[in-house]
Order: sequence, then structure tokens, then C-alpha cells
Amino acid sequence: MNKKTNINKLFLKIFSTFIFANFLIVFISAVLNHKKIKRYYAEINYQKLHGVFQQYESDIIGDIVIGESDILAGLIEQISKETKLGVSVSTGNKSVHFGTESKSPVKDFFLKFDNKKIGVLTFYGDPLEGTNLLNEIMDTLLIQIIIIIIYSIFIRRELLMNFILPLKELVLETEEKDPSFDVSPRASEEIFRLSEALKRYQNIFKKNIKEKTKIELARQLAHDIRSPLGALKVAVFQLENSEKSELTHIIKSATQRIKEIVDNFSTKESKSGEDIFKVNSKEIVSSIELLIKEKNIEYGNLDILKIDVLKIDDRDIEVDLSEFKRVISNIINNSFESLKKVKNKKINFSIFDHIDGISLKITDNGCGIPIDDQSKIFEEGFSTKKSLKSNKNNNGIGLFHAKKTLLRHQGDITFRSKVNVGTEFSIFLKEYDPS
Repeated sequence: MNKKTNINKLFLKIFSTFIFANFLIVFISAVLNHKKIKRYYAEINYQKLHGVFQQYESDIIGDIVIGESDILAGLIEQISKETKLGVSVSTGNKSVHFGTESKSPVKDFFLKFDNKKIGVLTFYGDPLEGTNLLNEIMDTLLIQIIIIIIYSIFIRRELLMNFILPLKELVLETEEKDPSFDVSPRASEEIFRLSEALKRYQNIFKKNIKEKTKIELARQLAHDIRSPLGALKVAVFQLENSEKSELTHIIKSATQRIKEIVDNFSTKESKSGEDIFKVNSKEIVSSIELLIKEKNIEYGNLDILKIDVLKIDDRDIEVDLSEFKRVISNIINNSFESLKKVKNKKINFSIFDHIDGISLKITDNGCGIPIDDQSKIFEEGFSTKKSLKSNKNNNGIGLFHAKKTLLRHQGDITFRSKVNVGTEFSIFLKEYDPS
């Protein structure tokens, strides 16, 4: 995995590269123009020598004319020390000098008296000797670098305030649960546009989630209401040929369950998701027993479902009873589906106490769940039902809803299954804790 670069470090790297590149450009320019610079300083020194010549010209001519050799020698020495060059004065066959004459002559100045040439003043050596050219160049470089650094700091500040920091704020906002995508007023126009675009996409996303939730609720309603309607249909058919009071009781129970499903659907959006439900364990057992009778009728009075209630303590359980009955109904429907090709059909239901609540097991001897499907059994949209011609719902939301419902009340649902042997679902309901 490539290591991601922090935006501050990236900017610092760009900033440093910018300064170095400018320094390099200035330095290379100085090196390339070294000869020009040298000629420039030489010309300045020539001008200085000319000034020195003008300053001492009349004294030198006077000493030559009156023949003051000693005074002339002293004057030449003074000029040599002042200019730091070798100096000589030639008059005919005579020559007075101070310093070395071994170096190349730098400049000659003619000495004239009454418009006649009477001698030559010559300077020897390097006109730049004593001048630190490197220091001169570095001084120029330093000034330019200082200007570059000040300008770069200004650019860095503007980029940080108008681009880098607002962009970083937006990146950090995306990690929040409910981001606002607000940025600093100093942010650039492009960052503002990005912020507004993110806000629009966020609103669209929230709207889509809300619509998706409504659709899922409608699908779940259709999925859950089909079962009690099937029981009612069978019971009504049998009532036409019988006067069994038990059937009337089952019809009332199924009707009540339909009402609970519809009521639950209509109030679902207003629930916070943190509502706590408290139901007595005996009421849970009674509701399951009645649901089993309803299911036996729904599937043709085959008396497939058997229930075994072990000793259950009288205590309160944390569960939404209406939602829980829907969960049990969906699991039983799945068990009946798995028994289609089985001759001796059996679904056993057992309820027993648990240290922290109550446990339920639903076991069938159906076709079982293929191994490849077992890891997906509680995923939304997944269904083990293969036949689209089946009268049962194939939209794969029953077990997903069951898992979500039980976890919401701190319960759980697990299973184990073997192909051509059967499936066992285990459900745990937690004891109600008032604290």
C-alpha cells in the first residue's frame, strides 16, 4: 500500500522546492554572468585609477620638470599604496617605480607639459586585487533570496488560508457522522463551490435513504401480512363447514396480528430506535402457542408444528412482542418451505429458561441450507428460496429483519444447518433490566 502524503507536508515540500529552484536559478545566473560582472568591476577600478591620476598629475609633472627624483619616488610610493598596484613613471631614459613591474600593465596615463609628452605613468597588477568578487556576488544573491523568501511566505499564507486549510476542513468533515461541510469565509471561490456541492449531495443522499427506508417498510409489511391472511383464508373456508370455536379464536388472533403489523408500520418512522419494551415471559409463551395453532391451520391442519415448553420463570423480557411474533412467523414459514419434499414433516419448537432471559429453538427436518449460503443467511436481500413460482415471498428480507429486530433488544439469533438433515434456529431474549 502506498503511503499517503499529508497535505501540510506536501505543501512544505512544494514550498521548499520553490525556494531552492529560485536560489539555483539566481546562482547559475551569477556564475554565467561572472565575466560581465568582472568587467563591470574592472571598469569601476579603471575609473578610480583615472581619478587618482588626475589627483596627482600636476605634482608628478612638477617633480619631473624641476628634477626632484626623491620627491617623485615618495609620491609614486604613496600612489602605489593607495591603489594597491605597482606604479612606475618613465621619462626618457629614466624610470622611477614602486611595487612590482612583473605583472601585466593595467593602464598607462601620459604626462604632458606645454602640450608635450614628458613621461608615462603606468599601473601594474590586477585591478580587482583586494576586491572580493565572491562576496559581491553573494551579497547580490542574498538580497534576491530574501526577496524570494518574503514573496514565498506571502504566497504560502494566501494558499493556506484560501485553499489548503479550507480543503483540509472539508476532508475532516467527511469523517464526521453528520457533516455540515461549512468552510472558512476566507476560502477560495472553488472551495466554496465544492462545499455547496457536497451539501447538495448530502441532502440528496439523506432523501434517498429516507425513500429507501419507506420502500423497505412497505416490502416488509407485504411480506409479514401475507402469513396471517393465509391463515384467515383457510380458517374461513373451514368455518363454512364447521362450528369449531377454536377456529373463531384463531381468526381473532390472526386479525389482531394484521392490525399489529399495520399499526407498527404506521408508527415506525416516529420511533427513535431506542424505545424499550417489557413483556411478561408467560405472555410470550401464550403468543407463541397461539401462533403455532394459526400456522398449523395455515398449512392445512397437518399438525406438523410441535411445541415443548419447559419450566419458565415468571419474569419480564425486553422485546417488542408484535415484532417478535413476526420474527417467529418468518422462521416457521422458512421451515415449512424446506419441508416440501420431505415425507415425515416435523417442526419442533422448544422454550426454556436462560440465566439472563429465555431461549427458544425451532428445529425442522427439512432440506437444510447449503454451506455456500450459510454465511449470507442474515444479509439483506438474500433468500434461499429458489422457485419464483412459489406462493411464498422470495424477497429475502425475513431473516435480515429477524436479526435486526432481536439485536435491537439485546437479543440474538443463530442457526446450524446440514443439507438433507435439517436446520435449527436458536433465539435468545434478554431479561428486562429497569436500570
